[in-house]
Amino acid sequence: AAAPKPFLMMSAIRDFFPISGARATFAEVSQTLSRLGTNTLSMFEADDGHGYTLPRRQAAYAWLGKWLKGSEDNQPEAPVVLESEEQLQVTASGQVATSFNSETVFSLNLKRLPKRESLLRSDLEMRVRDLTGYTRQQGPVKVTPYGSIQRAHYRIDKFIYQTEPGIFVPALLFVPNTAKQPLPAIVYLNGKGKAVDAGPNGEIEQLVSSGAIVLSIDPRGMGETAVTEAPDGQRYSGFFGDYADSMLAVLQRKTLVGMRATDVSRAVDLLAARNDVNSANIYGVGKGAGAIILLHAATLDSRIQRVVLNHMTVSFESIVRSRIHQDLYESVVPGVLASYDLPDLVAMLSPRRVWLIDAVNPLGNPVNFQQLEQLYAPLMARTMAPKAIQLVKRLEPINTVYKQLMQ
Repeated sequence: AAAPKPFLMMSAIRDFFPISGARATFAEVSQTLSRLGTNTLSMFEADDGHGYTLPRRQAAYAWLGKWLKGSEDNQPEAPVVLESEEQLQVTASGQVATSFNSETVFSLNLKRLPKRESLLRSDLEMRVRDLTGYTRQQGPVKVTPYGSIQRAHYRIDKFIYQTEPGIFVPALLFVPNTAKQPLPAIVYLNGKGKAVDAGPNGEIEQLVSSGAIVLSIDPRGMGETAVTEAPDGQRYSGFFGDYADSMLAVLQRKTLVGMRATDVSRAVDLLAARNDVNSANIYGVGKGAGAIILLHAATLDSRIQRVVLNHMTVSFESIVRSRIHQDLYESVVPGVLASYDLPDLVAMLSPRRVWLIDAVNPLGNPVNFQQLEQLYAPLMARTMAPKAIQLVKRLEPINTVYKQLMQ
């Protein structure tokens, strides 16, 4: 619209904004301007990360010289002496929030915190599906095997399975050697990766020893498929998780929570199709970020009969009420608190049994058990079955819960 005025695009190859998007935009606009006969668009790419770095500043000097003086200014940049912090401050404290007692993202979110609607179970399930972007895939699950590992009392089958076109989930399947009849099966999600609890004497081995087939998976973007560092090398993932893919999902009116819940449902499809699995007894164990995913999957997939939620963030509302939180961006569901919170989903699973172990706050620290009891008391009172929700105190042996799960 501003043609024929000249423009310069300056991008970085290793920015956390993908360079492919800048290149595609440049190509599209250049083609349009060329057809108009007024192409004055230029692009410069720096081999560095986010920021207005020296290579880009030099490119800007040359470009400005060309259009303002008639020849490119290629002189080296003069030394720059930075002003002190005090001289650069516009307000007395250097912060608008403290100088003018203004609003912050935290205070604005608190004001927007809505009262949730009282929804019927069927309406709530539909709302969960719509808000998360969960989709149920149909047909047989495509599996690519990668060999087996034999241990004393069980074997571990390594494979990947496809949940939807282009999405492949790495998995480990633990099968007891003594299986003579269809056994209960467990979908296991550890937010830190499928292999974390897979060692000898680990939690998965405890479940296998109790007579269960266990499928430990890395839903898309977790564990083996996780994004470990940003394109420009800065450690954003340690604070925000997979920010780029989370935002991309939201732009498609989906969420990573919903798409990963789809991966869980396909894991259930895979187990239910096996001759050595009792499809009426498929359970789920989720730890950390995996617990939130499993909870959503169980809400939308009634084949998951029992659920253990270990170290799950206590609620979405607790995130809004916390000034600081970490590694929760991948669990965001836009607009969720107008419809439901995590405790609502736990109650919704009734009469299916749910165990909550060591619930944590948005910083990952244990929640006071009495506060947890106060939060869940009204929900437990109105569930469809007595003792459907079990709150487990911190440091209680995990094998006690697993024995109850398998009974």
